[in-house]
Amino acid sequence: MSNQFSGTKEVAENLAFSLDNLNKYLLEKAINISLISECKQFKGGQSNPTYLLTGNGKNYVLRRKPPGKLLKSAHAVGREYRVISALKDTPVPTPKTYHLCEDPKVIGTDFYIMEYCDGVIYWDPVASEVNTERRKGIFDQLNFGISALHSQNYKKLGLEDFGKEGNYIEDKSQDGQNNILILKRKLLTQCIN
Repeated sequence: MSNQFSGTKEVAENLAFSLDNLNKYLLEKAINISLISECKQFKGGQSNPTYLLTGNGKNYVLRRKPPGKLLKSAHAVGREYRVISALKDTPVPTPKTYHLCEDPKVIGTDFYIMEYCDGVIYWDPVASEVNTERRKGIFDQLNFGISALHSQNYKKLGLEDFGKEGNYIEDKSQDGQNNILILKRKLLTQCIN
């Protein structure tokens, strides 16, 4: 397992936020979690900054949009929260969700808080660091999760208005092409001026 991505670290300065603001907000909204006394940043991940929150001996996870100017469809923590919450009473292994905040005044960006699930993240896709028997168990659980997810009826989960039906890959490819055109126009405008 790569220690480079495992565990937590001190929160990077550009990703820090006020625990006082967070705790005030949690109290105001009567969110049923302990007040937070410690915050660490998870080392791994590539998209939304993720934090380990500790309060009164209990652990929680906070995921938020990164600060700065973002593409419209990127870093949709509200979308993550909605899907995880919708799966709560299904066989799909998901953490309990506590709250979604879409008010950037609280900690600088939208965020949500969910249950912390202790476990191991295998950064090597074939889990070569474990023996064959353990690897078999890991992939059995992975396949169970994928199967459970694909057996869900998204309409019955209340996700019928979630995105649009059709060819996801084609849509994302078009989004990418549109983003490239926007960037090209901006660069050309800057070069001309």
